[in-house]
Amino acid sequence: MSQPLKDANALVAVYSEPITEPSTGGEVYGYWLFVVGLVASVVGVALFFYTATLEQPPAAQGGTYWMLREIGVVLPAGGVPVMLGGVAIRLPPRRVATWLTLFGTVVCLGALAWFLTVYPTAWSTASGEPSVIGLYTAGLVVIALSPVFIPMLSRAETETESERIAREQREATFAATEARFERAEQARDEARIERDEGEGTADAAAAEVASIRQSKARFELFADRSDEHRWRV
Repeated sequence: MSQPLKDANALVAVYSEPITEPSTGGEVYGYWLFVVGLVASVVGVALFFYTATLEQPPAAQGGTYWMLREIGVVLPAGGVPVMLGGVAIRLPPRRVATWLTLFGTVVCLGALAWFLTVYPTAWSTASGEPSVIGLYTAGLVVIALSPVFIPMLSRAETETESERIAREQREATFAATEARFERAEQARDEARIERDEGEGTADAAAAEVASIRQSKARFELFADRSDEHRWRV
């Protein structure tokens, strides 16, 4: 079982009770990022569909319709990279992948900021704004692919000195623990064998004593032809 985190807080506590004891902070924060992104996406999609029930005024006029519709686009568009980033942070294969994920998230957020400046007056309902869409897509591609392709590189290409030392320490600790476990199992098995052999010897001795006690044979002392005294049954 993993050890509790030293910097445990409310997020860690809420995660630990219903799910499991986390081994790293990234496991916890990645999970909560995924939850936040998922909730934002669901709320945004629901809000976007809700605007279909409202009257649509001209884009230049603005109003509640366009504001809600804008929020309905921004929430899911922001929630998707946050979810992907949460997955990458929760299971980080390399620190390089984590940094690339953060970079991709920043690119997506930049695209959303750009979207807010052009929507709705300069936004084409037919094709959108290709530059904004292209920038956002590039950010998503970076986020989605960094945890996939970075692990394919060798450790020498992506692993820092501190990461190498930490990895070697973990491997050494694991090997030592495994060796102690094997020795303990071997000692347990040997003790069990000795106990079983001892019990078998004791049982045999007890059976022999009982057999002797139950025997009807009698020993007597007699003199042989040489006048030497001997025992006989």
